[in-house]
Order: sequence, then structure tokens, then C-alpha cells
Amino acid sequence: MINELLMASQSVQALGSLLKSANGLANYSDIVEKMAEVHAKLMQANAVALSAQEKQASIAAELENLRTELTRLRDWSAEAANYEVREVAQGVFVMLPVAHVGKYQSAQKLCVNCFNHGNKSLL
Repeated sequence: MINELLMASQSVQALGSLLKSANGLANYSDIVEKMAEVHAKLMQANAVALSAQEKQASIAAELENLRTELTRLRDWSAEAANYEVREVAQGVFVMLPVAHVGKYQSAQKLCVNCFNHGNKSLL
């Protein structure tokens, strides 16, 4: 994006020098030629500015997506803190609420593997 802005700046500088040189022209065809050059430089600068603007919009959209994902992950981390792994039978592990007291039969049991991937899946 910095390169595009530098190119746009150079185009504007070239435009200024062309306009200064056009003041001294006496021939109409030379003036028309210089105006065509100025027009081409302006179009080039405009294209560079539009490209930079598109890149900026793309980066802004990606940033918003990352912020949304970060919020989702933070919410999941807070939710995950309320659960712990417990063995309900020999070799059978589940995620149970930390605050659960009593028999495991009445508890809502979640799959450990699914839970570790960010999903609550009942067993």
C-alpha cells in the first residue's frame, strides 16, 4: 500500500512539472500533447488510489472477522472454565460441570473430544 501511495505521489509531482512546462508552450499541438500526458498521469494516480482503497477495505473486513473470532474464542474459554474432565466409568471420560454434585447418571455429560474442538456434544 505504501508503494501505491508513493506512485500516486510521483504521478502528482509529474503532473505539476508537466503543467509548469505547459505554461511556456506556444504551439497548440504541444499543449494538447502535454494535456494528454497530464490526463494519463491523473488516470494512473486514480487507479493507484483505488487499488489502495480496495486493499484497505479488504484489510478492514479481515480485521473485523478476526475480532469476531477472538470474541467467540474468549466466550468459549469462559464457558470451558465451568467444565472439567471426569471419569464416569473405567476408561470413559466426559466433561461435567465443575459445580455438579451427586450421581453421574443425572448429569449432562459432554464428549471430551468435541468439547476440546469448541463444540458441546451430549453423550
